[in-house]
Amino acid sequence: MVADRPRRSAFLQSFRGEVLTELGRYEEAQDAAREVLDVGERLDDDELRAFAYWNRATIASHLGDAQSVLEHLRLVEQHPGEWLEPTSGDFLGDAADSLDRVGETTLAWDYLERALRDPKDGMPVIAMAEPALLARHGDPERAEACLAAVFTRGVDPRERWRVSLLRAYASFRRGERGAGALAARAFEEAARLGLDQLPLTKEREVTEALLGLAVETGQPAALALDRTSLPATLSVLGRFSLTRSGRQVTLPAGRGPQLLKLLAATGGHLPAEAVIDALWPEADLDNRRSRLRTTLSRLRSEAGDVVMRDGRHPVARLRSPRRSA
Repeated sequence: MVADRPRRSAFLQSFRGEVLTELGRYEEAQDAAREVLDVGERLDDDELRAFAYWNRATIASHLGDAQSVLEHLRLVEQHPGEWLEPTSGDFLGDAADSLDRVGETTLAWDYLERALRDPKDGMPVIAMAEPALLARHGDPERAEACLAAVFTRGVDPRERWRVSLLRAYASFRRGERGAGALAARAFEEAARLGLDQLPLTKEREVTEALLGLAVETGQPAALALDRTSLPATLSVLGRFSLTRSGRQVTLPAGRGPQLLKLLAATGGHLPAEAVIDALWPEADLDNRRSRLRTTLSRLRSEAGDVVMRDGRHPVARLRSPRRSA
């Protein structure tokens, strides 16, 4: 009975990680997945391992890391369990969506076809994955037909913003004039949920393709999203500064600037352990990890998604800034 307690706690942590991933809070989601994996390794529990790998694959897809998506999906399929079956419709549908998001479209269709052959209880996931694949890289006419029916197939109404965004992208690919207005509606719907950055974190490629058209509508959510997605430039020679569209970004006090300098000097990415050793060598491990999370959070609040955590390992990296003289 005592041994069951850490397992139950790990499952709850896994579900928490899924919610954090849906909210675009990837650093916290990765921490949750790491804790689940640690318990899985300690208990030699394949099912816990599989849940952790699945969450890592999903996070990696949002961060654009195709290699990590492939690696972690393979690990899920190597660790079947009673609750998580690698042949289940929800896993296969979500895997298809993740693979297509990082450009592995042929493999994504293979996963989706497997899901459609035996959906089990995964129809809501499949119902979103299929039109997502069609809208991004398939037949935009079929995408529109699928998207029109998703809410009759059990899809959560909170996904309305994503349905609108995918409809906008399908419309854009068909060359229709209403794509910008549809995209602006999607951004407004996400903002009403209090998740105005979610289109950029969950559907970055689609959002960036449509953002200019949405801005032309003058809708406030599109304008706000445009301001936060402007390209950033990091200057490390001479005066150290971070700018967006020529305007200087005020960096928070603390170790944030040192973290940016460290990453710039190492090519834009560095394992979190190396960052921690360099910036907080005197602190104990748990305290150092907490300080890194705080520093990343402060950077994001002031400078946007300048530094992210990689989906493959606990790695801090520069997301968009370019080094310049």
